[in-house]
Amino acid sequence: MALLVEGLRARRGAFTVYVERLAVNSVVAVVGRNGAGKTTLLDAIAGVIEAEGRVAACGRDVSRLPPERRGLAYVQSVPVDPPTRVDKFLRMVARRHGAEEE
Repeated sequence: MALLVEGLRARRGAFTVYVERLAVNSVVAVVGRNGAGKTTLLDAIAGVIEAEGRVAACGRDVSRLPPERRGLAYVQSVPVDPPTRVDKFLRMVARRHGAEEE
């Protein structure tokens, strides 16, 4: 499993996000209305905010690692000019961070 989240609980202000189990093996989109907890969820998984529970990336438990050592990243809404396809945009970002073309 590329990403496994179990029993994740994170608070931001009066808001609490809880995920019993999330198993992801591909690219996903987290969608919802404003204030639904999307950013809180992603920040908790990435380690940007404190959270209880387990986060594993590529089979390795990263729950107690600082964000920069987890090997995880996410892209929020980013205006792109001119508009481009999501896959092309992600490849461009990856190349700028040293990833090689596949």
